Amino acid sequence: MLEIILKCISVYLAGVFELWTAIPAGMALKLNPVLISLFGALGASTAVMIVLIVGEPIRKWLMSFKKSKVDNPDSRLKKIWDKFGVPGLSVIAPLLLGAHIGAAVGLTLGGNRAKIAVWMTISCFVWSAIFTFIGQMGFSFFTKN
Repeated sequence: MLEIILKCISVYLAGVFELWTAIPAGMALKLNPVLISLFGALGASTAVMIVLIVGEPIRKWLMSFKKSKVDNPDSRLKKIWDKFGVPGLSVIAPLLLGAHIGAAVGLTLGGNRAKIAVWMTISCFVWSAIFTFIGQMGFSFFTKN
C-alpha cells in the first residue's frame, strides 16, 4: 500500500512540473492507468492553480509598465483571443505549451481566473486520460508476445 502511495505522489509531482512527464513516469512505475491519469491531471491542475494565484498580481504589476499588444484591437493575437477565448486556449495549451504556461498566457491576455481554472482543469483531465490510454495501448503493443 505504501508503495502505491509513493508511486502516486511521484506521478503527482511529475504532473506539477509537466503533465506529459507524469504519464510515462507512471507507466515506468507500473502504476494503474486510472491512477496515472488521475494523479497526473491533479498535479497539472495544481500547477495551474499556483500560477493563477501567484500570477495575477505579477501580471498587474508588469502590465503597469507597458501597454500590452492584446490591448490593440487590430492585433492578430487579440483577434484570436476574441474568437476562441479561454476554452480554446485551454484545449490547445496543454499540448503546445503546458497547462501552467497556458494559464499564465490566459492571465496575460486578460482572461478570468475562475474560467481559466475550470477550463484548464477539465482540459488537464481530458488530455491526461487520452494520452494515458494511448500510452497504455502503445505499451501493450510492444510488450505483447
